[in-house]
Amino acid sequence: MTSERDILREAINHERNGDLDTSTALFQRLLINHSAWALDKKVDTRLLTMWRKAVEHNTGLHEAAKMVQRQVYVQANDVRIKSLAISSLGDLERYSGRIDQAGIHYQQAISICPSMGKAYNQLAVIHGASCEANSQLMAVHGYLRALWAERPFLPARENLLHTFTDNTSCLARPQTTLVDRWNRLIIRIAELAFLETNDDAVTGPYLTELNAISRSMALAQNDKSLPNLPHSLVILLGLAERNGIAWQALTIIFGWQMSSLALSTAPRVDLILAIFCIVACRRVESLNGSPLLMHLSRLVNSLALDGISDSSLAAKADPKSTTPSLDLFIAFAPIESIPGWSAVVDGLCRQPDFLHQSVKTLATLTLDFKATMNRFEIPESGPSPLVVLDVPNISMNHGRNRVFSCKGLALAIHFFKSRGFSVQAFVPEQCMDYEKVSNLKRLGRLEGWAAKASAMPDDIASLRLHYANGVVVATPQGDYDDSYTIEHSRRNDGIIISNDRFRDATQKIQDPVEVRVLTAWIRSNVCSFTFAGDQFIPNPDFAWPKAHESFVKLSG
Repeated sequence: MTSERDILREAINHERNGDLDTSTALFQRLLINHSAWALDKKVDTRLLTMWRKAVEHNTGLHEAAKMVQRQVYVQANDVRIKSLAISSLGDLERYSGRIDQAGIHYQQAISICPSMGKAYNQLAVIHGASCEANSQLMAVHGYLRALWAERPFLPARENLLHTFTDNTSCLARPQTTLVDRWNRLIIRIAELAFLETNDDAVTGPYLTELNAISRSMALAQNDKSLPNLPHSLVILLGLAERNGIAWQALTIIFGWQMSSLALSTAPRVDLILAIFCIVACRRVESLNGSPLLMHLSRLVNSLALDGISDSSLAAKADPKSTTPSLDLFIAFAPIESIPGWSAVVDGLCRQPDFLHQSVKTLATLTLDFKATMNRFEIPESGPSPLVVLDVPNISMNHGRNRVFSCKGLALAIHFFKSRGFSVQAFVPEQCMDYEKVSNLKRLGRLEGWAAKASAMPDDIASLRLHYANGVVVATPQGDYDDSYTIEHSRRNDGIIISNDRFRDATQKIQDPVEVRVLTAWIRSNVCSFTFAGDQFIPNPDFAWPKAHESFVKLSG
């Protein structure tokens, strides 16, 4: 019986004699019938190299070369061989200058068998051919994934080091945009982590600059400011085992992106993926005591908030448009090593509400989930400082004094909750009564008088959700809701968020001393605000008490 070694020897002899057909048939036989042995002996590389040389001498053989790989793909049962065959098809297209088609084949090869490192490397080669910072970052991601794969592609190391060298020379030159500079910094930090550089004098300046640029981009709230954010976080998370600089960079980037989400009502899908990337890490001990854990828990709480309208915060994408993004984590050990991760992915495939499911997923991983409160525990000592929201005032301001906009309330709650505040909001109970609000609108239309907009919320359902979550408190019908707002805030050292000066409250008091006391308290404990579109902005000049100040300021 002919052994695999004999078949290989015979194929090589036929190749040397120029018998392309016979050597091809023998190589294919090894790949299809003896997959594991053929992989170890790199038979796929021999077959590709042989046909590449043939095509160089006779370009008319290009289609024949592709047909050989397609035959291997169709006949092989081992997905690794199928992946290599598709990857070889990509190589043949790349050699012929069809770069776009080559990229498609490499992506297919990764999808077929993500544990094979070669296709990651080949795709990175395409990205690396460009001098643009964005492409260079994608190349670094591909080379690292090639090295981290279950079956690594070792030549990727040299390609990676070459990319690092090119980036270092580019980093010394001025970049045209902040995005380019940010990409260059990520590559440089990845290089220091990959080479296990621990000198603070070397790493410190890069982290400082990364913090400054990340802050600038987060405050700009540009949806396209960091196009490679998920890939960058995969790079840093994968390198975190090697060097602490990667964890420091993760803390900086995620902290400012968390702040960006807190400022915006339209979070990007890649930011949500970033949450998966970081939280799903098994190195929980590296998170303890780190600002990263605080950022994560605050962000999870903000995502768990109810009441943001479907058009702004709830993801409406169908599974087909969201789940392909999860390919980023396929065969990525820091995530796939988590028990039950495959079940999480299956759940996402069936659940179109991506944000809602992401919160559920986070609950199953590393953070302390409080089922009774439907919230995550924020790892901070002591009680959270209190803010009390003047609901009618905030909602009418967002509705431009024409509409009781419940979205405005949700934005304000989201702003403070995401920063770790304890939030309470008082509203007359009749504002949450469907029948009473409906009757008020109907009577106004029938009798021809203008109904009071501040008594008619435009989204009662969201108010009731906030009420169910314990954020909104209903005041009895007929009572002065401002009195409850002031009393609760005074008793609990809270800050009221309102543009009202509460003159009605002071005018009801008979004692002039108490009037002066309350007036002084209102002056120092009521923070005004405004809305710039859907962005909630508290008074930047307000003098926050020490207990509140560190929470309201953005931190990176």
